[in-house]
Amino acid sequence: DQDNDTYSIVQGDADDLEPGIHPGAVELVNGLDDDCNGLVDDVLFTEAGDFPNATGTSFALPLPARVQGALAASDGDFFNLNLAAETRVRFTLRARDGAFKGWVFLYESGGGWRDYFYVGGGAGSATYVLPAGRWNFGVELNSASAPGAYELTVQAGYEWPVLVYPPAPVNLASNR
Repeated sequence: DQDNDTYSIVQGDADDLEPGIHPGAVELVNGLDDDCNGLVDDVLFTEAGDFPNATGTSFALPLPARVQGALAASDGDFFNLNLAAETRVRFTLRARDGAFKGWVFLYESGGGWRDYFYVGGGAGSATYVLPAGRWNFGVELNSASAPGAYELTVQAGYEWPVLVYPPAPVNLASNR
């Protein structure tokens, strides 16, 4: 741990010479991955009260963004992205409490569904190529889904899977 932030490269520190960069750090909009989660400038939005529950009043998000929320019975949380150009967008939904089961619905500008995917207690994702404009999407339940806490990540998608390898081990004098 060269920067004395209590995390080493082996523990997931993406920059062991900068004490402000380590797992669990607050993500800042600065072109760096401060919290070492693999996403640069993914601002975290947490639910205080309740996110809007209709597409007409949806909460605007930047790209990338992370949302932590919770749904109760008959609830839905709605968001929107305004894209300046055609963009490949990846939506990832995961249960934060193990009990959450729900859907991500992506809506066309006219209000109908473009697509959706279900997460049943684990995690799931989908990537779409979206034309420029405003895109509404929601995290929703239905009668068979379990309420609970979720995390939604919205980020630029990749055309091909990007392989991520752990950092190479560092030989310390004590284990040579």
